[in-house]
Amino acid sequence: YPEEIAKLLYKYVRVGSLLACLAPILPFMYLESIATGLLHGLGQQMSTLRYNITNSALRICAVLFFVPRYGLTGFLWIMIASNLYTSLACLHRLVRVSGICLRTRRLPLSVLCFAIAILALQVYKQFCKGTVAMLGGMALFCTVFFLLSILAGIITPADFRPLQQIKRK
Repeated sequence: YPEEIAKLLYKYVRVGSLLACLAPILPFMYLESIATGLLHGLGQQMSTLRYNITNSALRICAVLFFVPRYGLTGFLWIMIASNLYTSLACLHRLVRVSGICLRTRRLPLSVLCFAIAILALQVYKQFCKGTVAMLGGMALFCTVFFLLSILAGIITPADFRPLQQIKRK
């Protein structure tokens, strides 16, 4: 719903195309933020500083090269590439220093659940339009993704145990 969000927040629908372009990098921004916080907690501040300095230098060089030639499109690609770099670099370092094991076996199944939820949302959007319908669409997407994740075994009862402990307190 980039156009609806742009209209609601910015009163300018054309901003929606920018929101749509930047939306795919949001998970990587979140991943970078979480991984950086965990690395700081593990005493790895110098690693994150090194990644951020490298990222900033690469961004400056890329802006000098790509923005004059490709304009806003070039800038968006720079944003995507730099966020991918820092999030994956931080995640790689986190795996190395913590010894955690990422459960990547379930990633293709998660992507499939996501794709089906997106498909359900696209069908919904054909029939329901506007700002109010946006809330229903968001609820539909989250519900379909959550239910499919449970049915596929991506989300298990063990994932809810920490929530049950919080409820008891």
